[in-house]
Amino acid sequence: MCGIYLAQVLISRSRRSVLGNAYVAQLMPEPIHSTVTVDGLRFAYSDWGGSGPNIVLLYGLRSSRQNWDLVVPLLRQRWRVLALDIRGHGDSDTPDNGYDMSGFASDLHGFLTALDISNTLLVGHSLGASVVAEYGKSYPSVPCGLVFIDGVMPPPPPPEAREGVLDRFETSD
Repeated sequence: MCGIYLAQVLISRSRRSVLGNAYVAQLMPEPIHSTVTVDGLRFAYSDWGGSGPNIVLLYGLRSSRQNWDLVVPLLRQRWRVLALDIRGHGDSDTPDNGYDMSGFASDLHGFLTALDISNTLLVGHSLGASVVAEYGKSYPSVPCGLVFIDGVMPPPPPPEAREGVLDRFETSD
């Protein structure tokens, strides 16, 4: 039930007042900041740990993985939380090309493969939502769920790609 729980957390979070920095620091340990190399490019990411299945967060245009800092304390209660800086953003490499959705999705797949992460929930905000949508289209068997926040809603996949999706949600913890 990975997608349903996340939606509940985000809805409940939106009803609270903004958490102060001191409160966030108390709830959230320092993440491990690291890099992984995919196809010769260095990608920066943060791993806050947590208990449970993996959740990978992607942010919007001209942002960085720190955009998720206020949400992480809530998510890490039930998830291992990671956030990735996509190419050309944050602390990741800035190559001359590859800034299309298929390039971003390929980078995300390389990141997940390099860290041996499977059956993960992918959450994208704005540009990140488009990347997550492209990833779901290109690699439909990998994620356990996709969440789009303030992003373009992709067209529904063909019926053969939808088979078994609900079964994966029902069997995921």
